[in-house]
Amino acid sequence: DGRTETLPIFAVRGLATDPDAGVREAAFRAELVAWQANAVPIAAALNAIKGETLSLGARRGWDDPLDPVLEVSAVERPAFEAMQAAVDDSLPDFRRYLAAKAQALGKDRLAFWDLFAPVGTAPPLAWDETTAAVESAFAGYSDDLAGLARDALAARWVDAGPRTGKVGGAFCLPVGAGRSRILMNYDGSIDSVHTLAHELGH
Repeated sequence: DGRTETLPIFAVRGLATDPDAGVREAAFRAELVAWQANAVPIAAALNAIKGETLSLGARRGWDDPLDPVLEVSAVERPAFEAMQAAVDDSLPDFRRYLAAKAQALGKDRLAFWDLFAPVGTAPPLAWDETTAAVESAFAGYSDDLAGLARDALAARWVDAGPRTGKVGGAFCLPVGAGRSRILMNYDGSIDSVHTLAHELGH
C-alpha cells in the first residue's frame, strides 16, 4: 500500500504466511536485501563454524562429518539412510501438493513467497487465542499436559514475539526441576500455534 516499515528480520520472515500475496512478495524481497547487506560477516561466521566442525572431526578420527552427529543423536547410519530414502520417496507427493496449492491460489505455479501462503480463510490469531488452542489440544491428550502448558504460560516461560536482535527459529531449554524456557518468533499464523505446541511438548 506504499507504506515503508522497519521490522526485525524474523518478523519479516513471519510475513511469509500473510494472506496478501503482495505483502509476502515485498517481505521476501526485503529479506533478500537484508541478508545480502550482511553477506560477508554471515559467510565468515558459517565458514568458521563449519571449518571448526571439520577440523575437530578430523582430529578426533571421524571419517565423515555426519558420523559424530549420528553418534551424539544415537542414530545408526542404516536408520538415517532409511529416513532419507523415505523423504526422497515422498517428494512426488509433495510436488503434487504444491501444484494443487498453486491451483487453489489461482496460479500456474508457486513463487517462493507463496510456499507458506495460507489457503482459504486464515486470519491471524492473537496470543491468547493461540495459548487457548494449545491448552485445549493438550487437554484432549491429558490433564497433566494441559496443566504443564497452563503453568508454563502463567510463569512466562515463553519468549514469544520477534524483536530486533533476537535470534530466529524456536527451541526449548530445560533449566532443571521440570522447568524450561522457550524461545520462538510468534507471528499470529497457524504455524506459530504448531510451534508453541511443539516446544511445550518438549
